[in-house]
Amino acid sequence: MSEEKKAESGIQEGEKESLTLRIQGVNDCPVIYANIANITATPLDFQIVFGFFGEREPGVAEINAKAQVRIVMAPEHAGMLTGLMAQTVKNYMKQHGPLRGLELIPKDSAPPKPTP
Repeated sequence: MSEEKKAESGIQEGEKESLTLRIQGVNDCPVIYANIANITATPLDFQIVFGFFGEREPGVAEINAKAQVRIVMAPEHAGMLTGLMAQTVKNYMKQHGPLRGLELIPKDSAPPKPTP
């Protein structure tokens, strides 16, 4: 950050800016239930496709899911989302106990640590 921008924002080197985010229209958005997600990435963006699948037929190894919504975001925003999701899940588990199904997630799929 240049000296000029630091002076304008009032933030000194090493300090964090505290922002409050107010999202308007939340109650006007459609509610979409998803029980499956697929995430892909390119050098320019991340895409998260949320979908829904119902009962799986016994003995059938294939699951057919219906895509409900696709979210596309910049890599920086995907990184921020990762941190927010991790903190929200941690808070949830503190209040409600461990999540079921985490044993299905590969151990090496943990989010990367942010670099300074």
